[in-house]
Amino acid sequence: TLFVIFLAVDESARGKGVGSKILQFLKGEYPDKTLCLGIEPLDETAENYAQRVSRLHFYERNGFLKTDLLLTDPTGQYTILSTAKDLDEAALAKILKKASFGPYQCYFEHLDPRG
Repeated sequence: TLFVIFLAVDESARGKGVGSKILQFLKGEYPDKTLCLGIEPLDETAENYAQRVSRLHFYERNGFLKTDLLLTDPTGQYTILSTAKDLDEAALAKILKKASFGPYQCYFEHLDPRG
């Protein structure tokens, strides 16, 4: 499992395929790995709701699927997306802890798949 902690493309380069090329590169470099990442939940009351929807569609176009996992950490809540239908929650928790050299604290909730 590989977790993309942060993917950002300069505003002047957005809409030109740069983000998709980055994701294609990662998939090519790690073809036998599940890629996953977190995005802000689709909260209709959020000021950046349209941006959140756009971000979700971008990742879906690039082969990511919504999981039923909601990650909560000190910075907020994140819907987990993955390139695999069956994401290994334990592997994800392990990689996040390893990336922080141990102190990272988070927990997962399973969302109702009906919405």
